[in-house]
Amino acid sequence: KKAKLKIENAYEKRLIGRGNGGDIFALKQFGWKDKQETKIEAGDSLAAAVEQAWLSRRNER
Repeated sequence: KKAKLKIENAYEKRLIGRGNGGDIFALKQFGWKDKQETKIEAGDSLAAAVEQAWLSRRNER
């Protein structure tokens, strides 16, 4: 599992640096998605929605 995280981290760094289709494909194989989905319901503050989205993204990895 530790090796998998290192490989995923390397692809993420490459994506930030120059990013190409191969890097995107590899990250999708690790469960990454092209879009971010956030549901905001009545009464929720924007800060709470952002925090919830961030936490769910961290838990997906």
